[in-house]
Amino acid sequence: IGCGTMQLGLERSYPRYLAVAHPRDLATGLRRFFSASERDVPLPADADAEAFGEAKLLEAAAEGDHDSREAVERMLEGLQTKLVKDDAEAVLVQHGVDVVDIAFCIDLTASMTAYWPKVKKAIVAIARALQNHELLGQHSDSSQEAGDVPSFTRTVRFGVSCFRDVGEEHGPQLHFAAGNGTHVDADALEKFLECNDMTCSGGGDIPEDVVGGMRRCFATLFNPAERSPTTARVMLVFSDGPQHGLVAKAGVRDDHAAGVKGEPAATAAKSLMEALADGNVFTLMAGIRPSLTRRFFDQLEAVTPVVQGIKPLRTCDELFSDAAARDQFHFIFVIDRSGSMGTDTSDGGYRLEGVRRAASAFVARRAQQQGQVGEQDLASVIQYNGDAEIICEGAALASATVPQAIASIKIDGHTCFANALRAAETLVNRTAADRIPVVLFMSDGCDGGDAHFPIVRNMCRGSREVRFYAVLAYECDEGCTRVMKKLAAESRTGNSFCLAKDTGELVAKFVAIAADAKPIDEVAAAVGEE
Repeated sequence: IGCGTMQLGLERSYPRYLAVAHPRDLATGLRRFFSASERDVPLPADADAEAFGEAKLLEAAAEGDHDSREAVERMLEGLQTKLVKDDAEAVLVQHGVDVVDIAFCIDLTASMTAYWPKVKKAIVAIARALQNHELLGQHSDSSQEAGDVPSFTRTVRFGVSCFRDVGEEHGPQLHFAAGNGTHVDADALEKFLECNDMTCSGGGDIPEDVVGGMRRCFATLFNPAERSPTTARVMLVFSDGPQHGLVAKAGVRDDHAAGVKGEPAATAAKSLMEALADGNVFTLMAGIRPSLTRRFFDQLEAVTPVVQGIKPLRTCDELFSDAAARDQFHFIFVIDRSGSMGTDTSDGGYRLEGVRRAASAFVARRAQQQGQVGEQDLASVIQYNGDAEIICEGAALASATVPQAIASIKIDGHTCFANALRAAETLVNRTAADRIPVVLFMSDGCDGGDAHFPIVRNMCRGSREVRFYAVLAYECDEGCTRVMKKLAAESRTGNSFCLAKDTGELVAKFVAIAADAKPIDEVAAAVGEE
C-alpha cells in the first residue's frame, strides 16, 4: 500500500498493490482492491473520470441528444471528487450503509423558458447515471468472498427546490424521502418534473435572487432534523443569471442592486457559502448563459471557505453547447419615413439614405463581431409616419431581405410615435421565447403627444427581457432630445439614448449598438469580464 501523490513505482515490484493519494481514500481503495475481478490488473486511479462519462450509461438517458450527453458528462465530472473521495467513506466500512443526498436547485424565472426542456432532460440523465453506476447507485456485492469486506448499499436520493425572483411565488419542492418514507429515486424525480407545474415565469430584470433560492434549498432539503446521516450532500444549481447586487458595472438593469431585503449581496453570498460548507454540502453551479454567470461564479468561489484543503464548490460555465448558451436576438428597426426624412444632408445625400447606410453598417458589424453566429440573428423592419407598417418580419439579419425592405421605404407624411411603437410591441410579443427582442427606434424629430411613453414602459417592463434604443438623428433641438431621452428612460435599458447630428454620427451609433456588449453579450461590459 502506497500513499502519496508522487509516482511510487509500485507496479515495477508488486503484482498486486494499492496506491492512494490521501489516507482518507484508503476505505474506497481497500474495497476496490478486494473486490477486483482480475487479481493482477492494477486498479484505475480514483481521479480517472472515464467511468463517469461512459456513453453507454448516458446515451439512453439523454435520448441520443449529443449536447445533453456532454452536459451530463461535465456535470458528473464536477461531482466525482465529492462522491468518490470523501472523509465519511469510513462509514461504509463500519456500518455497511452509505447515503448520498443530491438536491437540484432550479431557477424557474421567465428567462429560463428556452433552456428548461434541455435542463430537465439533463437533470434526469444525471440522476439515472448516478443511480445506476456501480460506485454510486444501490449496490450489493455478492461476488466477494467471506471475510473480504462488508457488503454494502449505497443509496442515492434526489430532491428538487425551485425558485423565482424576489417577492414572487417559488416553484414546487421535492424532498429526499417521499411522504411514505421511501427514498426518491430517478424514476420518482422524472415523474415529479413532468407532473408538477414547472412553468418559467417572473423575473423581468437580468439578475435573479440565486442566493435566496439556494438558501431555501439548503434550509428545507438539508435541514438536519429532516435527514438521515449521509456521507455526501450535493447541491446542483441551475440558473441563467447572476445574483442581484453582484453586477459590477452600470448598464445592466437590476431592480435590487442594493441587495435583497436590505442585506448587501456580498454579505448574503458569503454567509450562504459558509453555511453550505459548515453543513458539509458540496455545491456545483451550472451556468446556462456563461456570459451572464461567469463573474458571479467567480465571486462565489472567492467567498467559499476552504474545508480540509479544498473549496466545496465547483462551477460549470458551459452546461450545454455554445449554441445553446449563446444569446440570440430579434432586432426590430423602427424607421421614420415622414417628409422631413427627405431633407438633404451635408454629405450630399438625404436623411433616409443615411439611415440605410447606418443599417447596412449595423449588419456588417454584427457579422464581423460574431462571424457565422450572426446568421442566427433575426430582424424586422417597421416604417412609420402618421401610420405604421411592418414591411419585413423575422428575416435573417444577414440576408438580403432586410436591406431590401429598408430600400423600399418611401418618404411621406407626418410623424406619430404611438402607432410605430404599438407595431414594435406587436413584434416583441411575437418574438420566440429563445430570442431577446432589441428595438432600435429612429426618428429625426419628435411627437408632441404623451401616448407613446406608456407603450414603451409596458413593452419593456414585462416578464421577458426586452432592450430598447431611442436614436435621434439630424434634428437635435432641446424639445426632441427631451422626448427621446424620456422614451429611453421608460425602457430602463442602460445608456439607450443615442444622439447623431449627421449621417457619419448615425452610422457610428448604429455600429456601436451592433458591437456593444449590451445587445450581443450583455455581461462583457456589465460585469467587467476580462
